[in-house]
Parts: sequence; C-alpha cells; structure tokens
Amino acid sequence: VNAMLESICYMLRWKLEAYRRESGKDIPMLRVVGGGTGSAHWMQMLSDILQLPIEVPADSRHAGAIGTAYCALIGLGKCSDFEDINRMIRIEKRYEPRQDHMAVYDKMYHLFQRLYPTLQELYQELNG
Repeated sequence: VNAMLESICYMLRWKLEAYRRESGKDIPMLRVVGGGTGSAHWMQMLSDILQLPIEVPADSRHAGAIGTAYCALIGLGKCSDFEDINRMIRIEKRYEPRQDHMAVYDKMYHLFQRLYPTLQELYQELNG
C-alpha cells in the first residue's frame, strides 16, 4: 500500500514539474481535499515528495459541497469574490517537507521516472 501511495505522489510531482516548466509559474504550497486527507502518513509523504507544504482545510471531505455553497454566496452577492472566500477557509493541518525524507524520496523519484516507461509498456500488454 505504501508503494502505491508513493507512486501516486511521484506522478503528482512529475505533473507539478511539467506545470512549472510549461507555465513558468511556481506553486509555493498545495491545498489538498478529499478522503485521502484523513491519512497523516500520506499527506506527510506528499509533502516530502513534492517538497512543498501541504495544507488540509477543515472539513476537507466535504470540499465539493462547501465549494458549491461558496459559489452560491458569490452569486447572491454575500461575498465579493473567491479571494474573499479564501480568507474564510480554515486550515486544519499543515505538513512541512522533512529534509531527511526529501533526499531519499528525491532519489527514488528519479528512479521512478526511469522505470515508468518500461512498466507502462508492460501494463499495457497485461491489460491488452
């Protein structure tokens, strides 16, 4: 299970690096919502692999419903814009990258990048 979680984090890092390269923009922090945020182990791993702080808002499992309500508040004129709403979001947990883990994950990430093309072909063959 841990290896599966790591591979998801490695793919997210790969996509994050592509975004940075193609857009020229940086992401100083990432907010994460959904059921996976209930795993402190996974969120810390994500922070270590992405080398970014990870923030988990309160009630992150209900982010879709809360986001819909915020859109309605803007539509009703109760909030001016999304920046106004952003100030209302309460962060429940914050995970900071750990230097000693970052070095290990960085090495493993580069190995993952080298392995992925070969494994991709094998998985395609297995799934026919």
